Amino acid sequence: MVYEDDAKRLEQYHGFIRAEEPGLFCESTGYGLLGTFHEGVSKKWAVEAILAYMGIGRSDAYVFGDYENDLSMFAAVDNRIAMGNAIDSLKSQATCVTDTNNRDGVARYLEEVLGI
Repeated sequence: MVYEDDAKRLEQYHGFIRAEEPGLFCESTGYGLLGTFHEGVSKKWAVEAILAYMGIGRSDAYVFGDYENDLSMFAAVDNRIAMGNAIDSLKSQATCVTDTNNRDGVARYLEEVLGI
């Protein structure tokens, strides 16, 4: 993870990764953070691997997200919950929108909707 306010410096970092580290890619994770990952890695891949290992069906899993890096994860399950502060493209893919991160949206969903 990299945090940098200066757009020029972030582009330099992107350029370095593209030129010097084949097989890696950069993805914005929101709030000024930039993640660098192996090209075969995604949140979708991780969720699908965990579900398969644990024998959990996609209709029995829930994912929560707020930024474009969560879109791949949303494709892995049927229950896709966007945070109230999520970007519009994620909200449009969500099955439900809960409260914001700052207002404990995940906890509220778990308690109020799932009764956990």
